Amino acid sequence: MVDADYFIPLYWKPSLLITIEEQLIVKHKGCLICGSRNIQLIRREEIQDKSSMDSKIDSFIYLCNNCGAISNLRFIYKKPSQNDDPLRDVVFVYEELLESSSKSMIPDYGEFPRKMALIYDEVKSNKPSVSKRFLDLVINDINRYYREIRDRQGFDDAKKVNRLKLLLSFISLLPLEDYSYVINNLPLEIREYLVKNSIS
Repeated sequence: MVDADYFIPLYWKPSLLITIEEQLIVKHKGCLICGSRNIQLIRREEIQDKSSMDSKIDSFIYLCNNCGAISNLRFIYKKPSQNDDPLRDVVFVYEELLESSSKSMIPDYGEFPRKMALIYDEVKSNKPSVSKRFLDLVINDINRYYREIRDRQGFDDAKKVNRLKLLLSFISLLPLEDYSYVINNLPLEIREYLVKNSIS
């Protein structure tokens, strides 16, 4: 079995953000020997960190279906430093979930919006300034995908349409004040697109 440690800042607890981030990191890293993402979880363990009685380690043990190796990726929580920014963790989860959700020919317009809405509520409760920065990023992405689709830039238009619809579904689940903030910062033509497609 191959072991590896991954240090992750714990900004607040409990944390749905970290739970989902860990699962995505395991999938992203894949096999610690060959790098294949064709892996199968054997078990997940929560271990007491001997260096701190208040801290725990999450251990993911999984089998590689490509080379047969068993990997053990351990997530060790650390106290955030000045250089750590929770927005980086939020953006990683957001981009990974958006990428996987938009690949499908018929995306699940429920899972991505629901997960991101729950994460957003958690972030807003603990770090309101981070939630505002995240909404600004979402606004930029909605603008970018809409313009690219409108101008027919690139070759993967279906994927961009999926991403745009997923983002519009997500913002529809935001609290009213946050939804209004996003809508008021979108160009009129995108707001008209929202009305025409009954996404509200």
